[in-house]
Amino acid sequence: MSEQSSANISPLHRQLVKNRAIVVTEDPRLHLVWFQARIFIKPLPLYLTSYAFWAHYLLPLPTTSPLGRHQPRLCKEALGFLRTYHFLIRHQSDFRIAVDMHLLPSEVTWGQFCAFSRRFESIADMQVSSRYQYGELRLSRLNFYAKIFLRRQHYHRVYHQTDDYFARFYGTILFLFAIATVGLTAMQLEIQLQDLQSGRMAWFSTLCHLMSFMVILAGLLILGLLVCILVSRQWREWRHALTRRAQRKRESRRIGTRRTDEMV
Repeated sequence: MSEQSSANISPLHRQLVKNRAIVVTEDPRLHLVWFQARIFIKPLPLYLTSYAFWAHYLLPLPTTSPLGRHQPRLCKEALGFLRTYHFLIRHQSDFRIAVDMHLLPSEVTWGQFCAFSRRFESIADMQVSSRYQYGELRLSRLNFYAKIFLRRQHYHRVYHQTDDYFARFYGTILFLFAIATVGLTAMQLEIQLQDLQSGRMAWFSTLCHLMSFMVILAGLLILGLLVCILVSRQWREWRHALTRRAQRKRESRRIGTRRTDEMV
């Protein structure tokens, strides 16, 4: 349900503008995953900048590479990971942030990085693993859809204490409780107004009756509106994701057909 574009990655200086804290992680599953005001980024390993490493492990065929049958998959993973740094570091300010956060080896200079990364943008989606055909991923979505598609409780645990886990429900529970309390109070008032239906207080009874009805109606409308907004947002996300997926499939078929025609 994320933006299906590998270029959907904000540079490091833009991450700070978005008020996100850059959290260094060695877990590749969390690379470019963000949650609230944090984004997880895996440092660039020194060995991926070594030509000897690529020549010995990742570039040879699976039959000659020490990685064996894992070579194609790992090569795509490495290419996709390197391409993310092309989008993360677009300016010299991004480079300084990366060095200060130890995302890049300290001995690398700005000129060396530019020379090293100048061809990363030309890496096509078909050359990288499916993970890196996307950019930044929202952790809340991953945790939600992990229950459906991965049959797991979560993709990555965010709350490590029981009180933190239940604290996220407090706002919703209090809101529903307030709506129910207002509605019940209005209904109770409506019942008590039966004693004022006659005599000089009849006008006041009518006014209270109207007010209690409006309070109940307003509570139901607010609750219904919030449910509609939630359903609408989820529907837009699904529609956008399915449309982008269909578009990517059409583009892939066109590229495949064009390459076939060129070969013929």
